[in-house]
Amino acid sequence: MRTLGFPKQISLESFRTPNWELVEECLRWLAARVEPDAALPGSRHTAEQRVAMVTHAVALFHSRANLKLNGKKLYGADGWAVRELLKVATLLRSALESPSPDDQQGEGGALSYDVTSRLGEIKQARALATDITAQGAFLYDLLAKEVENKELREQALSRPLDMSAMEAALRRALDAVAAKVSSARDQIDNIAASEAALDAKLERRRAELMRAEKRLHTVQKIKPAYQGELTALEAEISQLWEQYVLRYRCVEALKHQLSMLESAQAEAAEEQQAAIMQLIHKYEAEDVLGKLSDSDDTASSDEAKDLGEAKQPRPATRPKTRLRIKTAGVAAAEARRAFGSMAAAAAAAARDSLDEIRDEDDSHSDSDFSERQLYGERRRGIIRRWRLTVT
Repeated sequence: MRTLGFPKQISLESFRTPNWELVEECLRWLAARVEPDAALPGSRHTAEQRVAMVTHAVALFHSRANLKLNGKKLYGADGWAVRELLKVATLLRSALESPSPDDQQGEGGALSYDVTSRLGEIKQARALATDITAQGAFLYDLLAKEVENKELREQALSRPLDMSAMEAALRRALDAVAAKVSSARDQIDNIAASEAALDAKLERRRAELMRAEKRLHTVQKIKPAYQGELTALEAEISQLWEQYVLRYRCVEALKHQLSMLESAQAEAAEEQQAAIMQLIHKYEAEDVLGKLSDSDDTASSDEAKDLGEAKQPRPATRPKTRLRIKTAGVAAAEARRAFGSMAAAAAAAARDSLDEIRDEDDSHSDSDFSERQLYGERRRGIIRRWRLTVT
């Protein structure tokens, strides 16, 4: 009590004789420590007040601290009462001396509690709680029907008994029990017979199992007739599979390279076509410039014809044309070297067609050419010839 902080000193001789004053004070102080809001009724003056105080104290400790105290010994207020009071004081002292959760966390880290060892108890507690709830609900239903059951019970008790009817009912019950007993005995006899049949069947099954096991061992030891051939065929199939995979990869790689080559050839053909069209436009422009220069020369030579110089040769336009043709031939050779045989053939055809056009122009140099003939008919003829040559 000194450790718990009791305000008074308790000597060893205090309870040699009944000391109700000290017992009352200890009870009230311990009740306040267990339940701060608790107030024990009664006092030590009369026997009824003492009994009430002891009864309330015992109920309080039992409900709050789960301690069962002997009220008779507490009422004696002697050494036996000290033993009862020691139960409460020991519980409070153990709670006071146990370390707090903060201290436990400071010493050993987080507070841990292993519940794996008490999983069975947890399951039992849950099952017990379920049973208690179910039994409580069943008891509640029965108590709700108690009013009707009470009336029926009283009516049954108040009604006089018919001995003949009771005797007949007992005989019927006895006959039913005797029939059940006879059926049970028959079942026991049948169980014995069925047990023997099952034992015999079990022995047969065991013998069949032993024979099957022996047969299995013999089959495992014997090598099949075509096992060697099967192994050789499996090895050959694996080799053929490897060869197939290798050839398939080679074929796919060649297909990829072929597609790349075809795309490159298509691009080269497009570039070649574009170069040919550029040459066509270039030759057309050169032809038009030659026509213009020839028309200027013919206009200047009209006056010379009036003076009697009709048989004189024309101005030197032929060398220019030949120079242009020679230049075109050099360009065609370069194109032939750049673009291959197709470009060379197209350039040769273009050169021949240009020579024919210039020869025709020379043969008709004395005639007048209008802008329509220069830019219309000749241009359409050149384009038509170039298309025929290209196709």
